[in-house]
Formats: sequence, structure tokens, C-alpha cells
Amino acid sequence: MPYSKGELEGELTINELRRLVNAHNVLMDIKLPRGLSQKEIIKVIEKNGYSVDHKKMAIVPKVQMKRKPKVDMKKANEVLPPPKSAEDREKAKQKKMEKDKKIKTEGIRQGAAIQRVYRRKKK
Repeated sequence: MPYSKGELEGELTINELRRLVNAHNVLMDIKLPRGLSQKEIIKVIEKNGYSVDHKKMAIVPKVQMKRKPKVDMKKANEVLPPPKSAEDREKAKQKKMEKDKKIKTEGIRQGAAIQRVYRRKKK
């Protein structure tokens, strides 16, 4: 498990915490603003009535209720789609560029056709 700079050994990383919260949000809702640090994310989770179990890699409700699910990393991987690899991101980028290029050429062709019609009407 890779750890980024400034994190303690054995604690969940920011990405793992976000993944757990996103999986939890399929069932319930915890709002996470962008740009939070690991400690701030943990504070938000605890403010919403949950605690973070780093050893079990889970978000556990402080008070057990039917409406408050326990979400661990295994359940998060089942609920959420797998993260895209660098290859997939590159393929999507290429596909988008081709689509943009096609739209641009179609726009130029349509513009030329409109100009021809406009010129004919003008005469």
C-alpha cells in the first residue's frame, strides 16, 4: 500500500478514504469538499457519526442503526467501478480529440455550405 508524504504507517491514504466515502455515499451521503487533507477528511467523517478503522480499512458508524451502513474496502470495490488506468485515460483522451476534430471539420463544411447558399441568394 503506497503512502504519500506526511502520512503515518498503517493509516488509510487520502485516496482510500475518499473511495470509502464515495462507496458509502451510494447508500448514504457525506459531503467532502475538494482539497481536504487526510486529517480534515477524518474530521468530516467523525462529524457525520462515523469512525475510521484503519486496520480493517472501513468506515464504521459510532451508533449501530439499520440506516447507517458499515463500509469496508471490499464493499467499496464491489460498489464502485475500478479506477481507470493510464492507458484507459490516454485512449479516452485520443477518442475525445478525434471527436473534436470531426466536429470541427463538420462545422467548417457546414459553414462553407451556408456561405454558398448566402452568396446565391445575394445575387
